[in-house]
Amino acid sequence: MTTSNASHDKPAMDPALLAKLTGGLGDKGRVAKICSSFGDIYSEFFPDVIKSETGLDVTVNYIGCEIGYKNHLIDDLSANVTLVDATLRNWSQNITLACGNGFVITLMEHLLGATADTIEEPADRLLSIIELDLAVMVFDKIAKVLRSAVNAPGGFELSLSAPHAHDARAKPPEDRPDEFAAAINMSITLA
Repeated sequence: MTTSNASHDKPAMDPALLAKLTGGLGDKGRVAKICSSFGDIYSEFFPDVIKSETGLDVTVNYIGCEIGYKNHLIDDLSANVTLVDATLRNWSQNITLACGNGFVITLMEHLLGATADTIEEPADRLLSIIELDLAVMVFDKIAKVLRSAVNAPGGFELSLSAPHAHDARAKPPEDRPDEFAAAINMSITLA
C-alpha cells in the first residue's frame, strides 16, 4: 500500500479533535454549563410566556443535556415529538426545536375547555392538523425565549419551518458532514 492510498483509508484527524482545535466543539463541562443556563432561562420565562398566551400555568424543569452529532441526537429522540427547523441570523443557521406531542395534545384539550381532572395521559400519536396549528404557537413561544436568551447582533428574529413529525424529518445529504451539537432536555408540565 502506498502512502497516498493509506490517506484515503482513514481520516487524517479525528473529527472531534479537529472541531475542538478549531473552536467548533467546546469541552463537556463548558457545554453542560451553557445548557444548564438555557434550562434556567426556560424554567424562568417560558411559563410566563405560555400563561400570557393561554392563561394556563405550566412548569418547566431542566433535565440535562446530551452532546454529540446533531443527527444522532435527533434520531435518539422519541418518535412522539414534533420538530421545527430554525435559523437565527448572526447566531446559528442550524437549530432544531422539539416538543413532545403529549404537551401539545394536552394543551389543546385545556384550551377546548377540558378540566385537569378529565384529561387522561395522551396516547403516543402524531398531531392532528389543528394540533399542528397549535404547535406553531408553541414553537413560536419557544423561539421567543431562545431569542431573548442569546446575544445575536442585529436584533433578528428566529426563522422557523413548519412543524413536522419526527419521522417526517428530511434526511440530511450524505455529502454534508454532521455537526456537533447539544440537546437541551426539559420537561413541560401543565400545572
